[in-house]
Amino acid sequence: MAAQKGNNFTLQIGNGATPEVFTTVAGATSNSFEVSNDVIDITTKDTSRFREIMDQGGMTSFSTAIQGIWKGDAGAQALKAGVFNSQVKNCKLLFEDGTTISGPFHFTNFSFTGEHHGAVQFSATLNNAGTLSFT
Repeated sequence: MAAQKGNNFTLQIGNGATPEVFTTVAGATSNSFEVSNDVIDITTKDTSRFREIMDQGGMTSFSTAIQGIWKGDAGAQALKAGVFNSQVKNCKLLFEDGTTISGPFHFTNFSFTGEHHGAVQFSATLNNAGTLSFT
């Protein structure tokens, strides 16, 4: 598999309309996506000295983070409003190879930073709020 360009890994936020329209968050300089699987320990006194874990037993959670230069575009405004209003919105993560991860995300964190001689920057974190689809 060939390497993929980071600038083609984008976050889009849905507007909740029918049909739903998705807007890309502009100004992004860094995106990340993390998957975590909780485990269910099924070790008992009669198992060996090693821990045993239930297959597919735990909860799976997804989070995505975005950082960038604040441009105030429609996507960035939707991101800020989503956090300030503690909203759940449909989002899409798009990858260069055509993979799309989509579904409901809760907007959990947002921050602005600004250096004296630099552009205002933002960062935000979103966590899944339901089942995600992978295409």
